[in-house]
Amino acid sequence: MGRITDAIGSAIGGTRDRAEARRFAAREVQVGDTWYSVETHVMPWGEAQFLHEHRFTKKDRWTGMPMCGHRTADAVWLAHDLLRHRPAGYLTVEEYTASGSWDLPGAQEQVAELTAKQIKDALRKLATSSR
Repeated sequence: MGRITDAIGSAIGGTRDRAEARRFAAREVQVGDTWYSVETHVMPWGEAQFLHEHRFTKKDRWTGMPMCGHRTADAVWLAHDLLRHRPAGYLTVEEYTASGSWDLPGAQEQVAELTAKQIKDALRKLATSSR
């Protein structure tokens, strides 16, 4: 009996999250808004935190919800911890690679063993996957 109540409880909890996401999308997000999230990525030199910008540029033709790329605002809210204001001290992957800095976020001592090509490849892969 415990498994059944656990399954029902998790299903209801998931429904509540989706309802909260819809309320957030309807009340908080407008087309033209930019929201932010700080994401941790596993890189060859260890974990690194980068800032991700979520730009809501159009409305979904069926629901009217603002969209960031191919995802509606409620889907973005469910997948990320969104922040209205840009947090200080974090760079986007694009800003970091454009800076030309070798001060790697989250770097550990084994970075010296990595080649420049390995580092650039990891950052390039991250930049293309975050779009």
